[in-house]
Amino acid sequence: MRRLLTPRRIAATLLLTSGLLYGGVRQLVGDGGVALVADHQVLVRHDLATGTLTADDHPGAHTFVPWLEEVHVLDRRTLRYVMGGEGSEPDQRVPALVVRGRDGANYAFLEVELQVALDGTRAAVALVDHGGTRDTVLRLVDAYARPVLRAAFGVYEPREIVLPANKQEGTAIATAELGRLLERHGIQLLELSVSKPQFAPKYQETIQRRKIAEQDVVRLESERQALIAGQDDRLEELRASEERRLEALERELAEAERLAERASAELVARTERETADQIAAATLERDTRVARAQVLEARHRADATAFLSQLDALAAQGDITVRSALVEQLDAVTFDLVPVQDVIETAARPAGSTKGSAGGAL
Repeated sequence: MRRLLTPRRIAATLLLTSGLLYGGVRQLVGDGGVALVADHQVLVRHDLATGTLTADDHPGAHTFVPWLEEVHVLDRRTLRYVMGGEGSEPDQRVPALVVRGRDGANYAFLEVELQVALDGTRAAVALVDHGGTRDTVLRLVDAYARPVLRAAFGVYEPREIVLPANKQEGTAIATAELGRLLERHGIQLLELSVSKPQFAPKYQETIQRRKIAEQDVVRLESERQALIAGQDDRLEELRASEERRLEALERELAEAERLAERASAELVARTERETADQIAAATLERDTRVARAQVLEARHRADATAFLSQLDALAAQGDITVRSALVEQLDAVTFDLVPVQDVIETAARPAGSTKGSAGGAL
């Protein structure tokens, strides 16, 4: 029994046929609604209805609605752009960088390397701006790098660019300016390295001699600073030694003052004791002499009184007492008697000659 084709079955058949036809067409054009994103890629989704662009850097499979959305997978691996140089092949190599200094002299950097990559967060900007391919990225780098580097290093004369500080400053200025310009196109500057500058042979020789002279100046200045530092150290050591000696002297002075005060106190005490002892001895001596004088005075007064009494007694007795006293005195006188002839001879003998002696005559 034949089945009748109902409208529902007809609609389902048409829908299935349309789906199979759509899948076959998408498969033929390579746009089946699924995009695979690797670790080094970024997906940019374009909403055809609203015109908005969104970037997604998560690796894996990303689905989208065909004909309503478009997806673009961009490569964000690092690109090496080299000016000059030798060795391994970069993604793009161009002639070496020649710079005209402020004084008009030329010098060159034999190798300048830039490493850039597509900025994943600004992949949509890169897609709209230049397509986001590796070739377009390198073309933009080639357009900006040389003028920016020449402007950054052209402010230095050859004798100035040999100084590491100036070279580092120029590199930093070029990195900042080139990074700012490339960022507008969704490109990220990862690294900028610049080799030593090269000059004409005669100028190079002059610079070498100048460098040697500057190194000698630096060495001499270092030695001078070392001598100054050594002198400062010696002065500091001498100052510390003098301070220690001064502190020792101050301690000795304080000890001497303490001992002097102690000795002074002891001397005062001893002097006071000795003075008190001398005063006591003098007082005792004075008292002893006074007592002795009083005794002598009393004795002499007694003797004087007795003598006065005796005088009074003698005065009362009168001449008899005096004569008695004279008789008593005469009793004590002795006489020697000699012949008269001897007396005459003695008187007739010259003066100075003696022959015998006479006790006396009446």
